[in-house]
Amino acid sequence: MEEVKFCHCRKLTLKYLNGVDNLLQKELTPKEKKYFPFTRQGILSQLTSVGDYFYVVIDQDEEVLAYGHMRTFDARFKIPALGIVVSKYCRGFGLAELLCKYMLKDSKKKGYEQAMLKVNKENNKARLLYEKLGFVGKKVDKTHYWMYKDLND
Repeated sequence: MEEVKFCHCRKLTLKYLNGVDNLLQKELTPKEKKYFPFTRQGILSQLTSVGDYFYVVIDQDEEVLAYGHMRTFDARFKIPALGIVVSKYCRGFGLAELLCKYMLKDSKKKGYEQAMLKVNKENNKARLLYEKLGFVGKKVDKTHYWMYKDLND
């Protein structure tokens, strides 16, 4: 894709399931897939399950360019976790930042005080974006930084 001319950031609906499935299948490594409901059926089951899930797509002419989620998984997790995927053809246009800001704003509206994410240590561009958005590294394991953001800032 040469440029992103105009895109929409909207809540995920059934209309975009195939596009999200296609994006996730093409863009994620096998290791990354464990952090996402990476099949059409997985996304559908989470859209229809009980829990505080929030899924967003960015599309241009109904082609899914990016996907994101904020979810609490279940009652054990009080802090929503952020996850995003941007098509490799659309990186560098600010879609990841747009998606993150959209989801963080919604989480704050829902009354959450914090958000968290896990980013691969090798993904410096993503880590720098998250730091720019106010996320702070709190924990490090062999392969990832665990980052948190206070939504009241």
